[in-house]
Amino acid sequence: MEEYRESNKFHDVESENALELPYKKTYAWVLANPRMYQEPIPYNHPMGAVIWVNLPEFVNGG
Repeated sequence: MEEYRESNKFHDVESENALELPYKKTYAWVLANPRMYQEPIPYNHPMGAVIWVNLPEFVNGG
């Protein structure tokens, strides 16, 4: 819990008063060289997709 609270600068979730982690297993993903797009890219979440989704090639830089 202490590590979660101290990492607020990375996840920006109000956690100073948190009593437990948000998930049973909480993982930290650190993204290298993230890109921000000027225009939002439309996205339709496919039915049944729970975790991973394949994005169109133009979103992946192709």
